[in-house]
Amino acid sequence: MNTPKTYIIYLTILVMVIGALISLPFISTTISTRANGITRPITERSEIRPVVSDIVEKLFYEEGQLVEAGAVIVSIKDEVSPVQAVSNNYDINQRRQFIHDLKILTASSGNVAFSSLSSALYKQQLNRFKYQLADQQASIKKVQHELDMNNSLLNDKVIAPKEAFDKQVESEKLQAAYEAFTRNQIAQWQQELANYEAELLQLNATGNKILAEKRITRSKHL
Repeated sequence: MNTPKTYIIYLTILVMVIGALISLPFISTTISTRANGITRPITERSEIRPVVSDIVEKLFYEEGQLVEAGAVIVSIKDEVSPVQAVSNNYDINQRRQFIHDLKILTASSGNVAFSSLSSALYKQQLNRFKYQLADQQASIKKVQHELDMNNSLLNDKVIAPKEAFDKQVESEKLQAAYEAFTRNQIAQWQQELANYEAELLQLNATGNKILAEKRITRSKHL
């Protein structure tokens, strides 16, 4: 059986709970922790941006360490430059061989021995050139022999003058074709020589650029 005193106790507790809930938004407390550290101004913070991007091979400083001007901070692994350098050096050596052979071929009009050439490419071209020259020379020699026979027969009035004239024209055409073939081949070699010399200049410039980039990646001064 509840007494008035019990109701008063319940009512008092209920009022206290409601009051506590209402006052929660207005209650605040200060929470603090203690830790060791260093406060630095933003002006002392330096952002480092490398010139090239690649894999970091070695880090010489840790975060927060003092770095002097000009010091090497990181070593970057260079995986591209060696491949480029090998390819570029191969192209340079190849162009030098071609230039060597072409200078000999153009100076001698192709009248050289195979052993004087360095590259397989121009040894093959010289072989084909000499074969075609020999074939044309054989044709000229054959027609010239026939022309001499026709002139002899013409003197003896065995053949008509027209037959001897036609053979003369044929001989002159073969001789002209022989000379034109030789000139065209020399002109082609001269043009290739000029092209390879220009390519060699470009390859040397590329090689110097690769070496410069390699020095940068080996010692990164930031």
